[in-house]
Amino acid sequence: MPSNLNPPAPATKPGRNDPCWCGSGKKYKNCHLIEDARTESRIRLHQNLWQRLDEYALSEPLREDFKTAFKFFCGYALNVNIEDEDDLVDLHRALDYFVHDYRLPNGQRVIARFLAEHGKRLSPEERALVNNWLDSRLTAFEVIELERGSGMRVRDLVSGEEFDVRERRGTEQASRWGVIVTRLLRGSDHYELGGVGLNLPPQYRDWLRGHIAGEWSRYRFNHPEATYPEFLHASSQLLNRFIVDEIEPAMSQPPTLVTMEGDLTEFIAATFDVLDHTLVLAGLRGAEEFTEDTPEGAAEEQTFAWFESGESLELLRAHGPAFEHKEPADAPEGGTRVLAHLRLTREELRMEVTSRRRLEAGKELLAKRVGSALSHRGDEIKSVAEALAKLPETEPEEEEPAEEMPEQLEALQAQIAARIHREWVDQKVPALDGLTPREAVKTVGGRVRVIRLLKEFEARESVRARAGEIAYDFAELRNALGLTEQEFLEESRIEDQLKDALEEIETLAHADRMDDALAAWRAWRQKYPIATLRELEFSEIWDLQDVARESMFELANRLAMFKRFDEGIALLQEYLALDPEDPLSARAEIAEMRIERGEIETGLPELMQLVQDAPENLTSALTLAGIQQDILNRPEDALATLQRARAAMDDEIKAAEIYHEIIETYLAAGRADDAEKFWHVENDNAEEKEKDYVGLTRIKIAQRGLPQARESATKIQNKIARPHWLGKVEAMLGNYSAARKLWKGLLKDPEFDEWVFWFLWIEYHLYLRDFDRVIEKIDPVKMRAAAVGYFEVAIAHAAKGDVERAAEWVRAGRAEMERHARQSHFVGILRDARTLAEHLQIPEATQHAMGL
Repeated sequence: MPSNLNPPAPATKPGRNDPCWCGSGKKYKNCHLIEDARTESRIRLHQNLWQRLDEYALSEPLREDFKTAFKFFCGYALNVNIEDEDDLVDLHRALDYFVHDYRLPNGQRVIARFLAEHGKRLSPEERALVNNWLDSRLTAFEVIELERGSGMRVRDLVSGEEFDVRERRGTEQASRWGVIVTRLLRGSDHYELGGVGLNLPPQYRDWLRGHIAGEWSRYRFNHPEATYPEFLHASSQLLNRFIVDEIEPAMSQPPTLVTMEGDLTEFIAATFDVLDHTLVLAGLRGAEEFTEDTPEGAAEEQTFAWFESGESLELLRAHGPAFEHKEPADAPEGGTRVLAHLRLTREELRMEVTSRRRLEAGKELLAKRVGSALSHRGDEIKSVAEALAKLPETEPEEEEPAEEMPEQLEALQAQIAARIHREWVDQKVPALDGLTPREAVKTVGGRVRVIRLLKEFEARESVRARAGEIAYDFAELRNALGLTEQEFLEESRIEDQLKDALEEIETLAHADRMDDALAAWRAWRQKYPIATLRELEFSEIWDLQDVARESMFELANRLAMFKRFDEGIALLQEYLALDPEDPLSARAEIAEMRIERGEIETGLPELMQLVQDAPENLTSALTLAGIQQDILNRPEDALATLQRARAAMDDEIKAAEIYHEIIETYLAAGRADDAEKFWHVENDNAEEKEKDYVGLTRIKIAQRGLPQARESATKIQNKIARPHWLGKVEAMLGNYSAARKLWKGLLKDPEFDEWVFWFLWIEYHLYLRDFDRVIEKIDPVKMRAAAVGYFEVAIAHAAKGDVERAAEWVRAGRAEMERHARQSHFVGILRDARTLAEHLQIPEATQHAMGL
């Protein structure tokens, strides 16, 4: 712990000449008296400031603003019942939000307004505190170090920042590895807890962290320049809503319980009519599985327990999924556990069990032991939550002071707990996919899962410590599993570290730093030696499997762009070893690379076999069709491949993608009339809002039927696609003012690094015939607009009549593609450039002269 934290404070303040509470052996007046006095003075100062801030916020000039803020924060109008605890909590939370985060109509926060109006009347220390509190943040933290009665070190769940908190009262309810949702208030050299805090067990950490991270990502998209503290100020009401609507209801739900057979626990009662009481009683008493436990003197009813003996296990296995039988540690003499309780009267038999498997097994067992002496009447099944809801409410009884547990018994309990924990490391755990902790820690993901379980256990043990009981020290367990303190501290950040490292590989590849990207991938594999991508399933925030998959495919694709096919194929073969359950996409990519490398005799049959074996696989079908059209120049074969794939698709989204690719293939082959026939077959019987008017617009443009294209474009439902295509048609018709109006928001120069948006910017300005602007603005190398940028600048020069300059740009574009484009991309870029030149009415002779 940081040295500036106080040692645990005493329950009662010692006298001046008494020994100091810290255990130093000095008198209190010569040790902690002055420091304690300063602490008490600081606490009084802070409490006084909090009270003044709250009174100011609730004063008449701000009352209507507070009502507005309360409704925005809580979701309902201010109407607080001071005798209702929940209402008071909402009031305090809303007041804290109003003071620190809410923006008044003039944009000012209440605490800043308080400082402006009352700052001169505050002492220098008070003024400094309020200035510090201006930066306070309400968010969630993981407690990574804890010294009860003194302070703690906490880590922001999203930003990873760590803070020293000097807080006595706050530590009393906190647990190491637990989560605190609170506002941190900065003092001179430490932080304190403010607002209405909430303590959560570790299992809620990633759920809460995922919510905050998602909101932060959305906020950054709309406010690119915003800082994390600014986001927290602007979004604390969203955090409150999430806690109220999601976290608190989940915490109040009863836990999900399972039986020893792994089945969901339910409260079930099966009722039977007794047809022959004597026969039923004799059958139960004579069965090995049932033991009578009727209380002495009971005459009207006999009770039995069904034990896990005789045919019980065989019947249980017959009525549900397989399970591993474990000898119960708490079973009565004989080593078997109770499976059900039975109550028998002369009229009925009632069997109470805790799972549907036990219900069916029990019915079969009764049929075997008592035969036709019973007639099944019915079953009553309740979930745990339903059963608890029907329990009668009782007045809480006054608790008598608990008798102090004898030291010998307490020590014995501690020994039993230690033995149970030692045995746990070699027991199969469902949360570890049936592995033992000792087995699980051998993998990256298993290690993380074990650490998370141990954090939950440690947090639970801290409750025992607060109650004055002997808490288990998990150091022994950590050592047995080879886990370090550093791993526990880093566990909460490992998902971000994995994701950031993978995304850095993609960034390096996009920057054409291929050797650095490959070195980064090797370093990642060495640092995180996973055997399969399934080891990344531990992730709660990011889909690390998808991130890894996308990084590997992107890196392989970029290697192929630089004609480094051997390395690209090797990387994809490595992927096949990491993810053997999803081989088709990688195998299709490998086949394509072999074809591009010139091994058509090897690659093409491999790809065709993949499509034949799995016609529903989208990647394989699109890859084969692209090669048939762009590399082999066989559009008929490409269309046949796409049609077969579409017929095999049972996924509507994938089928739609194939549909669009078929239209694209027809248009690329110069068969616009065939594309229109296909369009009508697919769309004539569809509802108006479902018709593909984007496709029809493209077809009509290709047919040079611009009035029909305009008519079709006006029917496009998508609010982004409609102005895009309608603007193109208007520009081709010469209605440039109409096109500018439709594209108004996208004609503004994008930011320098938003190179994706430059594609649209260039295209729109070419259609508007702003050729000088395109030539002046566009540098394809700087904008990283790839080869297509060279051809677009060439078209601008050609449209101005400078064919020689246009030809230079085309040659530069071809050289760039030779260096930095896959063969199928090469053909597609040239085709798109020719299409654009035709739409801009660049004569064919000029296109030939410029080398297009």
